[in-house]
Amino acid sequence: MATGFVKTNATLAKIKNSGANSGVLILRYIIDPLDCGREDVDYYTEKDLSIGGVLNCYGRRIVLTDCDSFTREYYSSKYGISEFTPIPIPDQKKDEREILPPRERELPPWNGYGSYEDSAQNCITVEPKAPHRDFKKFLMYDRTGLDSHILRFEARMRSKIPENCDRIFVISYYLADDTISVFEIARNNSGFKTSMFLRRGSVQLPGQKVFTSKPPLCYTPQHMFVGAMLIITGYEFILIDADEYALRYMELNPGQFPKADIKRIMGEVRETLKPIYRDFVAENIPKETPVITYEKLREKLCKIMGPEFTEHEMITISRAFSATCYKDRFNRERIREIALTELKRYLWDDLERLHEYFLQRDANKSGKLSKKDCYTVIKACRLPFDNELIDRILEVTRKDEQCNLYYEDIIQFLDRKNCPMGDVPPINIKHDLWWGAETPPPAGALIDWCAFNKYLDLEDTFKEEITEGTVKAFDEKHKTPALK
Repeated sequence: MATGFVKTNATLAKIKNSGANSGVLILRYIIDPLDCGREDVDYYTEKDLSIGGVLNCYGRRIVLTDCDSFTREYYSSKYGISEFTPIPIPDQKKDEREILPPRERELPPWNGYGSYEDSAQNCITVEPKAPHRDFKKFLMYDRTGLDSHILRFEARMRSKIPENCDRIFVISYYLADDTISVFEIARNNSGFKTSMFLRRGSVQLPGQKVFTSKPPLCYTPQHMFVGAMLIITGYEFILIDADEYALRYMELNPGQFPKADIKRIMGEVRETLKPIYRDFVAENIPKETPVITYEKLREKLCKIMGPEFTEHEMITISRAFSATCYKDRFNRERIREIALTELKRYLWDDLERLHEYFLQRDANKSGKLSKKDCYTVIKACRLPFDNELIDRILEVTRKDEQCNLYYEDIIQFLDRKNCPMGDVPPINIKHDLWWGAETPPPAGALIDWCAFNKYLDLEDTFKEEITEGTVKAFDEKHKTPALK
């Protein structure tokens, strides 16, 4: 029961059954505030709406640009507004928008149990889950037929123990998930056995803090080249060689592997040899045959280029200008015979649709397409060709300077009426046309001096005069410490 007093603005509270003795009145005087706990919230009304006005809708700014006829009549009759000129839709540029950077999740430092990815995933969710893989990268670099996307290198261990220095290892780098495995190939009577040295997994770079909240840095494809030193679980490995697949894959992807980019390498060699090109040619020009040995050219280039010149770059030069002659038994005519035989076997005769698809793909009507676009068109038209046969057809197709293919040449290549050819016995296309089916002789033992010199394109330096400043600048750049 409560009683109010006007003079004191207080309330008398009489509490019954409060636990005290009965018959005793407990008086308590309290201040009674009006509308206690009430929150006044303002809402948008019709008075706040106008053309050009800005509404804040859950943090988003909405600009009113126009209204309908009923709204105009309503505001004109009630508020006397006569100006209803529409405004253009605001075009807010991207750089003017307030874009907040993504907030990174702060994780506790790694405690050393399990892998970093597994521990980080369990910190994000309460329910234990496996770490997420880069599925897009996995699909791109997963095994496709005989294309394994695995780079294999021969390595030797660098150790103070002489027996360990003679051990042979095969280090495999998996492009699908950037993991490394090490396998040992034991010599006879060496005391070691052929076995797995390190199972497949991510290998962290040395010299970094381990027990931190940031993910550790691991070896990437750019760290893999002949001449590199890898520190794996405390052991030092020197990569001394690579298989044919690894060298070929790296040369076909120079943007990902700069050590196999022949244009970049020869550009640096050209700039370095330009001041001393006359002496370089006089010392190394072959006298009897137009070839130079790998060891001789390597010795000269390593001395001139300095310690930053790696063995892999020298291997790339020797493979690009190899004097080893190798004739492929599948030339253009042979590939055409196999392709026409396959078309006849599967009763494919839709050359007009193939030509139409090429024209549709060529938006600029230049008559040329990239190799990837030509491959896509051939697969879209469902020609009965295996991937190996398609690659061979695109290899023998005429190209321009940018390696774009003339698709009219492909149409004539697959036209039976154009220079008819006889059928050939069926072959195992996936095996026989695979690039690794025939092992060519090792390239690079002899280097074509004429091709190497022509690529340098420094013949004009013979016409220029060499000044003392040029020679002095070169000597300072390639100055070597005196021998004690």
